[in-house]
Amino acid sequence: MARTVDLTGENVTRQQRKDRQYGTKTDLSSTVVDRGSTHWMNESYVAIDGVLDVTGTLNGSGTNNLSGTNNLSGTNNLSGSNHLTGPTDVAGNFAIVSGGLFTAGDSQIRPDGSATFGGLDISPDGTLAAGSFELNPDGSAKFGLFDIAANGDLVSKGSLSIDGPTTLKNNLTVDPSKKIILGGLVLENQGAGTAQMNVPGGAISASNALGMSLNHDTVQVSGQSKVTLESTIINLNAPQTSVNGNLVVTGTIKAGATTELSQNRLRVGSLPNTTVATANVHVDSNGIFYRVTA
Repeated sequence: MARTVDLTGENVTRQQRKDRQYGTKTDLSSTVVDRGSTHWMNESYVAIDGVLDVTGTLNGSGTNNLSGTNNLSGTNNLSGSNHLTGPTDVAGNFAIVSGGLFTAGDSQIRPDGSATFGGLDISPDGTLAAGSFELNPDGSAKFGLFDIAANGDLVSKGSLSIDGPTTLKNNLTVDPSKKIILGGLVLENQGAGTAQMNVPGGAISASNALGMSLNHDTVQVSGQSKVTLESTIINLNAPQTSVNGNLVVTGTIKAGATTELSQNRLRVGSLPNTTVATANVHVDSNGIFYRVTA
């Protein structure tokens, strides 16, 4: 027959009283657990009003809620996602190692030296690029269709408009078949050493010969003091040539092959002959011709 235990007996009551005293009321002012472990379970709560000093490794999982001032010294290795929601001051060096990325909104800074700030990209070599803009470390740059070479050469693939005064201190070269247009005046490089200047109603062209074609009723060449034409031969091909003023000739004026007029001689060749006329020309000692009327 099984033994019956009286749970209301003195022995059981005494043991329950001891458990209550030792398990809930005994103060542990100094406790050492040697190679053992302490396990609080079932949502137990541990409160430490003093200092928790851990020598070795502190392992924790779940959520760690820390408030107040957190002082971390030595090497701190943070893995996973880290969220800093308040103001952050960095008093030492801030290094992003290989594989890392610093992101702030649309801005990114990478360990290789490249970065992106919104629409502005910085390459590891220092090149700045934004849309159709590019600035290189060698000094060259691109602004849309406008290029600046490292040696200072400028290339514009579009229209170039200069609104202010412009000073040109070197040659202006125009490629073959290209023109310089100044209102109605057009300067054209026709290639192969040939150029032409077009004006309304005419043109002046030059290669190894100078040609001028002006379709105007009046063509005027003016000089404040003197206009000089120098050549071996100057041909004037017109039904009439008028001189308004004195015509000073230092050489000889020739008409045909035998008629000449110079400073000291008048020679007329191929005069018609007559037997009915009397002499009516007189030359004085100054060489002036007179017509005799009496």
